[in-house]
Amino acid sequence: MDVWQTLLYGLVAGAIGTVLFTAVEYIEMAVTRRPASLVPGKVFVAMTGGDPQTDVERARKWNLPTHFMHGTALGVVLAALSLLDWSAVLTTVVFYVVLLGGDWLLYSALGITRLSEWSAADWARELVLKAFFAFLVAFAFYTLVNVF
Repeated sequence: MDVWQTLLYGLVAGAIGTVLFTAVEYIEMAVTRRPASLVPGKVFVAMTGGDPQTDVERARKWNLPTHFMHGTALGVVLAALSLLDWSAVLTTVVFYVVLLGGDWLLYSALGITRLSEWSAADWARELVLKAFFAFLVAFAFYTLVNVF
């Protein structure tokens, strides 16, 4: 398989994984009664020159589209890592670490959140939900690779 086909599979897998992850996240929010996060929308606001802490209406408007764009693009990151010819398990684990580190750096650099202020429950939820996302994207990607 060539590089472009691999990256295209990653794009599709990112979209599939994001849809599945969003369903898991909505179930988690219903069970835990946690309100929806505005982090993706705040990232959009910050990256377009706004203040992520005060421009809540714009963050709310762009939250879901940014969530889907970010998740879909992350599928390409997984696909790029797969080009290193590691095992699917190692590629997925490295993807998970890149996902966590990249998001945390982005959130901190843009002033979206302070990781030092997170509770143990926040950390646990973050680690578990991102693990689900990494698994779902990887599962979709390797399914596409093996079926097509």
